[in-house]
Amino acid sequence: MLTPIIILILLSCPLAIAFIYSKINSNELNITKYASWGLGITFLFFFIGHIVKAQGMVEMLPPWVPFRLALIYATGLLELVIGIA
Repeated sequence: MLTPIIILILLSCPLAIAFIYSKINSNELNITKYASWGLGITFLFFFIGHIVKAQGMVEMLPPWVPFRLALIYATGLLELVIGIA
């Protein structure tokens, strides 16, 4: 149950920090930019999960899916690319 809380924190922290910083310095806040940062950080977290917990994710897939471990690593790589973008 800890993972959803971590995801919410990763999604909202860049925007919250930018909001506080913009109020202190009286700058205009670019919401889209910092929301994108939160999404990018979250996708990097998902990538790490695909590498660290690969066997658990393999077990979630039905047995008839071919190349299950390779599929987990491929989707993790895709999440890394999305997170960097």
